[in-house]
Amino acid sequence: MDTCLENSTVVMFENGLSKNVEIDMKTTESEKFLNIGEDQKFKTETKPKVTTLQKTSTYLMCFLISFVIGYSFTSYGLIVSHGLKFYSTGFFPENHELLKNLCPAVLYFGSSVGTFAMLMIKQYSHLKAIHFSSFLFAIGYILQSVYPHIMMIFFTRFLIGIASGVCCMVIPQVLYFSCRQGIRGLITSLFPFFIMVGLTSAVALMPLLTPLTIYPFNAIPLVAIVASILCSGWTYKLEDVKKEKGFIEVTKFMFQSHALKSTISVILAHVFQKTTGVDFIGNFSGSLFTGDYAQIKNISPLIVAGVANLATGFLPDIFGRKLPIVVTLSLLCLVTLSMGIWGTNVWSLILFTIVYNGGLGAVPYYYQNETVPAKYIPDINEIATFSNVLLALFVALYAAFLLSPSNTTIWYTFSGLSLIGAIIMGITMPETKGTPIENRDFIKNWFNFSFKNKNLG
Repeated sequence: MDTCLENSTVVMFENGLSKNVEIDMKTTESEKFLNIGEDQKFKTETKPKVTTLQKTSTYLMCFLISFVIGYSFTSYGLIVSHGLKFYSTGFFPENHELLKNLCPAVLYFGSSVGTFAMLMIKQYSHLKAIHFSSFLFAIGYILQSVYPHIMMIFFTRFLIGIASGVCCMVIPQVLYFSCRQGIRGLITSLFPFFIMVGLTSAVALMPLLTPLTIYPFNAIPLVAIVASILCSGWTYKLEDVKKEKGFIEVTKFMFQSHALKSTISVILAHVFQKTTGVDFIGNFSGSLFTGDYAQIKNISPLIVAGVANLATGFLPDIFGRKLPIVVTLSLLCLVTLSMGIWGTNVWSLILFTIVYNGGLGAVPYYYQNETVPAKYIPDINEIATFSNVLLALFVALYAAFLLSPSNTTIWYTFSGLSLIGAIIMGITMPETKGTPIENRDFIKNWFNFSFKNKNLG
């Protein structure tokens, strides 16, 4: 129940099926809980009014941090070549290209640590978590600018990764609960949008990099961090998170027999999202093309991805969950296969980003909330988040060892995995669009061939 920005009366009662049903009715002063069937008891709680300044400050804080997260994914390109050339000349010189390609994997390793830490903590403050992450971001960017030896860069990427993992757990929650029901989809979609803005900005700046400009370029996220901290002074009061069960307890429960099918299905959705190669394209977007107009070619798919992320947000509400995932995986199989056969070109990457955002960008996150009873949504979200981050780490490691202009194996791998994903999801994934929240339940069958929601029948 959302009570962050507006007051409401929630009437809770027992229906004939002995299930709690909630009816949300707006009031202007308080929130009342009425239990019908017993003596009428009211509990009134006055909520503080949230001002426009507080809302704006909250959004700006979140969007600035989102920008820093995206900037961090590709900003290693602004520092690592300089560090290898001037600070690490005698450090495994024959492996400099591999060391450069490992930078995204180091960040994802840190992100895995940060995400796991947030999952293990039963109680935390949103605002303190954001401040802690801002501190890690700042330390990371300062250290890698002052002494960009490759080992220092690895250390700072790890710190920045931890901060990114923490923020990716916290920022979507803050955005979701800081706005009214009607605009939640739009506001929440701005989180990946500003990540894409940051990612694109770092790639766009790479051609301008010189020994003199390297420091101001790495100061850009520091300015954004300082601005976000200033904004945090005027945010509304962000509520603390209190979880009844730790992540280990949650995992044990979600892998029990009655919840196992839902858990496996959600994990598979995230597995096949990552094995399309989307993170590979994002992480190495600054080095996919060389020669004439290379920078325009590198940036174009990222710009299209940002626009497509906003433009395709309505598709799951029209076509459901299963059809977009299966069709998208099938199409991406063909797109990445063409990259393996004819090589990478800007048009194939643009097509990839459009297709990906149409059916895989956000659909797994809708789907995971609809595969379990409402009270288990936080549990499945934790498992899905950790699975997503781990898969991103594995893909980054795989790409680091295979990335080269002449090696097309990686595209054939992504193509084959996308085909496998389309088949498996087509056979096992149930359609969940439109299931009322009170009717949501664990998936009952391993095989679900239908593209219609049987819970609506």
